[in-house]
Amino acid sequence: MEKEMPSIVEKDKLFLVKDGKACAKIVVPENPTEKENKAAQLIQEYIYQMTKTGLPIVKYSPELKGTLISIGSTDLTQDTLKIRQANYPEKEKAVVKRNGAIVYVAGNDAGAYSGTVRAAYLLLEQLGCGFYAPAKHWIVIPKVKNVSIGNLDISLIPAFSHRHIWWPWERKNFDGEAWGLGGVLGHYSHIYYSLIPPKTYFKDHPEYFALVNGKRQEKNAQICFSNPEVQRIIIEKAKQHFDKDPSQVMFSLSANDCGGFCECDECKKLGKNPSEQSLSFANIIAKELHKTHPDKNVIFYAYWFTAKAPENIKAEPGVFAMVINNTCKAHSLRDNNCPGKANWIKNFLKWKDTGAGLAIYEWYIPGCNVKEWGDTPFLPGESALIDLRLWKSYGVEWVTYESWHGEKEENYPIRWPMYYTIAKGMENPYVTYKSLVQEACKKLFGPASQPMTEFYLELSDILNRCPVHSVNWTPPKIQDVYTKKDMEKLRKILSEAMKDASSAEDEVVWRVNDVLRCWVRFEQIYKDLPLKKNFEVQYPKFQIKHPDGIFYTGLEEVDDALLRDLLGIPPDTKIYVIEKGKKRLLEKTEKIKLQQKEALQISY
Repeated sequence: MEKEMPSIVEKDKLFLVKDGKACAKIVVPENPTEKENKAAQLIQEYIYQMTKTGLPIVKYSPELKGTLISIGSTDLTQDTLKIRQANYPEKEKAVVKRNGAIVYVAGNDAGAYSGTVRAAYLLLEQLGCGFYAPAKHWIVIPKVKNVSIGNLDISLIPAFSHRHIWWPWERKNFDGEAWGLGGVLGHYSHIYYSLIPPKTYFKDHPEYFALVNGKRQEKNAQICFSNPEVQRIIIEKAKQHFDKDPSQVMFSLSANDCGGFCECDECKKLGKNPSEQSLSFANIIAKELHKTHPDKNVIFYAYWFTAKAPENIKAEPGVFAMVINNTCKAHSLRDNNCPGKANWIKNFLKWKDTGAGLAIYEWYIPGCNVKEWGDTPFLPGESALIDLRLWKSYGVEWVTYESWHGEKEENYPIRWPMYYTIAKGMENPYVTYKSLVQEACKKLFGPASQPMTEFYLELSDILNRCPVHSVNWTPPKIQDVYTKKDMEKLRKILSEAMKDASSAEDEVVWRVNDVLRCWVRFEQIYKDLPLKKNFEVQYPKFQIKHPDGIFYTGLEEVDDALLRDLLGIPPDTKIYVIEKGKKRLLEKTEKIKLQQKEALQISY
C-alpha cells in the first residue's frame, strides 16, 4: 500500500517539496483528458527540474489525503470551484487556488480552450519559473530543495477571446500557452482563390471572377461577389469548415492580397467601393450560414482596398471586420502628434458603427522592408499596451500580431520583451510594461536584474520618444531613433550588467552574453549609418506625473478614460488628482486641460 504523505504547513506555507522530499500528489480525474494530462505532466516535470524530486501523478479517489494538487475536472475541483468545462466559445478561464491542503489547477477546456494548461503555467510562475523564449536557458527553472505555496487565489479571464502572435520561432518547441496565447481558433487569411480556385473554375465559369476593365480576370484580382453560384459554393465551404471542426468559430472571407475588385453592374449594387461590397458579401454569406450554424461567424480584412469603413451599410449578426493597424509603430494610437493616428481611430469607429464584430490585425515588422531593422532593437513597450487598452475599450474581441517578416530568431534576447508584453497584454491590458520587465528580469538576470531592467526600459523609451513619424512598412531611420547619447548610455548599462552577472550562475551569464551578441550586431549596423549632427530628442510638451514615473504626451486634454488607457489603470481603481499638495477624486466625466509649465500630478 502506498505510504501517505502528511501535509506540511509552516507559517501558512504549504510545502509541495520539503528538503528534497515529495510532500504532495498530483491528482487527475479518473479519465483525464489530453489537456489535463499535459497540465499534470508540466507541473511534475518542472518541479522535478527544480528539485530533482518527482511528485507522483495519481487518479482521483475519495480516499486520497494529504497535500493534493487537483488538476482539471476532478470531483474535488467540480465541487469547490464549479468550473464549467462545456462552455465554448464563452467563459474562457484559468484558476489556481489554494484551499487548505489542496491546490486547485483548473480551467475551461471546452473546444479550443486550454484553461487547465494555462493554470498549470500560472502555478509554475508562482513557484519561480519563467518562460521567455525558445532557447533552453531562457526558460527559468530555479534550483531549490523546498517548494511551497502561500495564500494563492488566481482567477484569470482573458481580455480578448482570440490572442495570437506570428513570431519567428512559431514552429519551434515553445508553448504559447505559457504566455496565455490561444482562445478561440482563428481563420482569417486571404482566401478567395482558395475558395474559388481559378484552375478549377475559370475555364468553364469565368463569370465567377472579377470583371475589371471589361474583362474577367484569372489572376491578381478578386471574385464576383454578386454571382449566386459563387455565393452558393462559399456558403457550402463555410458549412463544411465548421462541420469538420466544431471548435472553429470564424470563417475567412478576406480578399486576395491585391486589388482587382469586380466592376460588374450587380456588384456595384452591393456598394460603391470595395469595403461596402465586401461587407455586403459577408452579410449574404452570414445570413444564409446562420440558418444552419447560428453560432458561427465570418470575418474579413479591413485592409488596403477595403480599409475605408462603409458609410451606409450595417453588418448582419456574425459578421466581423478585422481592421489592420498600418500606422506608425514608434508611437501609440493615443499620440495625437503622430500623423495618421487620429484618422485611423475615426475610421475604426466608423467600422464599429456598422455593427460588425471587431478584430485587430497588428503589424510589428520593422525588418520587413528595411532589413537593418531586423538586427535593431525594437521595443514598443507601453505604447503597445496603450493600444490594447484602447481596443478593449472599443469592444475588440480578437487580436493577432504579425511579427515574423524580417525578424530573426537569434535576436530574441533583445526582442523578447516585445512578444512577451503583447502576449501578456492580450490577457490583461492593464499590466504595465515596467512591471512586466521588472518581474521577468528578476528571474532571468538575478544580480544583474537592475541594469537589464533599465536596458529594456530605455530601449522602449527611445522608440516611444522618437520625433520622427512613419508608417507601418517604412519605419523611421535607425539614426532618427537612436542618438549617439542613447548608444553611449545603453553601452554603459550593458557594461554594468556584465559586471553584476560575473558572479552569477551560468544561465545568467549566458543570457547576458546572448544580449551582448545581439548588441554587437546592432553596433556594426549603427557605425555605418550617416548620423545627424546636433540631433536632439524632442519630448512631447505635456507631462503626467504618476506613482510609476512621468508620462510624456502631446494631448492637451485628458479625462478618466484616457488616463486609464495611457497609464494602464484598471477600470475599478480610483484616480486622484493632486493639486497644491491636496488630493481629490477625479470625476468620471471631468476633463482636465494640461499645462506646459506644470505637470498634472495624479495617484491611484
